[in-house]
Amino acid sequence: LPPTCFVILCFRFSKMNSSRADILPNSTLYIKNLNDKLKIPELKTNLYMLFSQFGQVIEVHASKGKSMRGQAFVVYDDITSATNAMRSLKDLPFMDKELGVITQSLILSKPAKS
Repeated sequence: LPPTCFVILCFRFSKMNSSRADILPNSTLYIKNLNDKLKIPELKTNLYMLFSQFGQVIEVHASKGKSMRGQAFVVYDDITSATNAMRSLKDLPFMDKELGVITQSLILSKPAKS
């Protein structure tokens, strides 16, 4: 796994029982509802071009793996850029689908299904 994914997985297990009130915003966005017919290099390039309008993008992580299909992570160098991008791009039509954009901390704070 890339280092970003390892950190995300560790964070997920440490925060599973916390409430949303004690989760701070961060600079990583979780993108869902992506067109999974695109090749990964094309998807990453298009996401980078779209999200870099709001600040310095450090990394775009997308994969064709079974569990990550149609999803990606965009990492910014600061929280303000990530927040502006999330607010501006939520539900925006992108490659024939509406983008789902939320901060990483919000998806990680949901309890795991048993």
